[in-house]
Amino acid sequence: MLAWRKPASVARIELADLINLGEEFFLWEMATAVAGSILGINAFDQPMSRRARLHQAFLEEFRERTSGGGEPILIAEGIRIYGDEANRKALKGRIELKAMLAAISGRIQAGDMLH
Repeated sequence: MLAWRKPASVARIELADLINLGEEFFLWEMATAVAGSILGINAFDQPMSRRARLHQAFLEEFRERTSGGGEPILIAEGIRIYGDEANRKALKGRIELKAMLAAISGRIQAGDMLH
């Protein structure tokens, strides 16, 4: 059962025009910087964001190297499966996600990566 709580406080900001939205972003970025300064932290130093960007770049490079930049072997249930030519041949004919994953799990060797 989910329990919903009312927010502790709500601020409604009415803008005269959509063009004023940029001013609001600047206002709240400045408020974040000031609050971070008072707390003695850099509110914009986000090591996890940098790590996530590096990881994403690695995954994109890995996918291009292993898939030859081609089309996915299978797209099912929102999941895309890519592979090199050897995997394409080994997994050919598998049209269901469950069968594809079972076939892939049987091909995993020490040092392989799944993403």
